[in-house]
Amino acid sequence: MYHSYMNDLPKIDYQLGLLVSLLIGSGEATQCRLSDCLQPAELSPIKFWTLAHLVAAETPLPLSELADRLHKARSNATQLIDRLEADGLVKRIHDPRDRRIVRAALTDEGRRRFEEGADLLEAPAGELTEMFTPTEREQLTSLLSRLAERWR
Repeated sequence: MYHSYMNDLPKIDYQLGLLVSLLIGSGEATQCRLSDCLQPAELSPIKFWTLAHLVAAETPLPLSELADRLHKARSNATQLIDRLEADGLVKRIHDPRDRRIVRAALTDEGRRRFEEGADLLEAPAGELTEMFTPTEREQLTSLLSRLAERWR
């Protein structure tokens, strides 16, 4: 359990140390669980969520807007789109009104793989539904959003 070793850490408040340890461990566990579930669709969690944003937008997104939606640096979003484009899941298109703006557009294969990934994520989604009440999920989302916004 996390509790036993925290008391031995120098100059670290027990509750703060426990919180940081749980955040890191939860993030890693979530990443691993989602990676395992998405493996048959040959998607990583970040690739899946990128496709999800493109599906939800229903129109090609500027790379800068996609980076904001993913809470990623623009350079990281560009590299991500490079990988998705190499996989045939997205394509870059220039904005017809401003050729300096590059947009990410979903391909048919990208939509198909997103749908496959969404089906594969039904199991962990069900686990979260069983694990937390709707109110707890709202609270957790709110708290983690605040952390992400502050430390972004």
